[in-house]
Amino acid sequence: MSQLCRSFIVFCGLLGVFVVAGELSAQSIPLQGIPASDALGAAERPVAVPANTTMSYRTLDAWNGRDQSDQDLRHAWRGSLRSEGGPTPGAILVYYNTLRELDVLAKRRSRMLLSETSVVTPQPQTKTVFYLDVRQGQQVTLIVTNPESREVQVTLRLSYGDHVRTLNFSLRANGFRARLLEIFDPDEWVVEGTLEVSAPHPVAAMVLTHTLTERGETLVLASKGSSGWDGRGPLVIPSLKAGGGYHSELVLINPDESDMEGVITVFGRDSRTVSEASQPVPYYLAPGGVFRWRLESSYGVSETSYGVIRPTVGVAPSAMARVKLLKGTLLLSQTEIPARVSTQNAWFPIDTLPSIIRHGESQMRFTFANATRTPATVRLTLFDEMGKEHGRWERILPDFSQRAWSLGELFNVQNHRGTVRLWTDVPLALSVQRVTRNLRGEFVENELGYIETAALTSQDLEFPAIFDGQGLATEIMLINPSNETAKG
Repeated sequence: MSQLCRSFIVFCGLLGVFVVAGELSAQSIPLQGIPASDALGAAERPVAVPANTTMSYRTLDAWNGRDQSDQDLRHAWRGSLRSEGGPTPGAILVYYNTLRELDVLAKRRSRMLLSETSVVTPQPQTKTVFYLDVRQGQQVTLIVTNPESREVQVTLRLSYGDHVRTLNFSLRANGFRARLLEIFDPDEWVVEGTLEVSAPHPVAAMVLTHTLTERGETLVLASKGSSGWDGRGPLVIPSLKAGGGYHSELVLINPDESDMEGVITVFGRDSRTVSEASQPVPYYLAPGGVFRWRLESSYGVSETSYGVIRPTVGVAPSAMARVKLLKGTLLLSQTEIPARVSTQNAWFPIDTLPSIIRHGESQMRFTFANATRTPATVRLTLFDEMGKEHGRWERILPDFSQRAWSLGELFNVQNHRGTVRLWTDVPLALSVQRVTRNLRGEFVENELGYIETAALTSQDLEFPAIFDGQGLATEIMLINPSNETAKG
């Protein structure tokens, strides 16, 4: 318990029980995952989230080693939350990667934010499929957790080109595994394909992709793959960008056992198709297959658009967009926007206050895409960290259009922690991004995500990986959409 308390800023209360069990890295090499471990005892802590707001748990990534790198270890835990009364709140995992350095002139140690990435907590299921891209030497950490009170056998199936490689391992009861993926063919490291994680009982899985830039710095990107996929469509991906250093890559994967076909249409701000995709783009996906299409522009300024994925044969695929910002050939930032069915009710976490890990100016940016032929009434309500209402905003969003606003434009506030509630009479696609200017003056963009009220039905939540150390830190954002403080 003492090891955990040194690593966390903790808020306590009466919601339920937050359980953390973990392992300690036995190596000090940055970005080498958790290749060996010693078990740490489980720690339990009660928590509470006030009504209509968010609460966060953060690791500190304390610089324990200072100039002695052999003492700078990375810790990893599996977390879970059980509510004793009603559904659990929604949750988002945020991972920060920072560069820690000594300012010679000021004689102070500081850190600079390199990347920030988020996922809505993945659902335990018997099969999850991930898109893997290590064509530029990326490393992939696979995290798998077992919420069951019995041991489970897990099968990994990596498919790329004509190659299929498999690996089986056992996961102890309530255990987890966080390791670099090492089932690639050692003679073929230029790999793009899918990784299937399957088990006879539900397990929660996610991946972290580590990309080394031309500066020798690492950017981290989280993905939960096809977790939560149900085959419904059409799917909409808002906030695509092209031009001005941006390009967007749409990735479709087929987790099903049947073929999938359909078309991708990309629209601009006001219903017109963008010039780079003036005609619908057809796709075909065999079982376990991948379809990738890139949206880019030669213009010096960025243009925003949204994509609609309509299945014509079979069900809708699992899909996402990876939006990257480059300065020449130098990768500055990357984020993953999942394709989801449009929604009418959602909650967004808000946090633009600086922290030990994420210091610098931050702003929230909201994008709404209406892919229907009916104008939508959009109503937003802002709450603070105590759940008190701070403002309302309402606007008509035209049919087949996309609009984006910052938190300041919507509510005339800049530094704020709390939530925003969305209600609309027409289903919309949503993007919620946090953009932070780091010490270099460069923008670090992160698709923070949102919680759908109707999806909060379970009494259990899984947090597959809570990392701390060697520049990597984790934040757990809990969002309570109810009008009462959850108790348990």
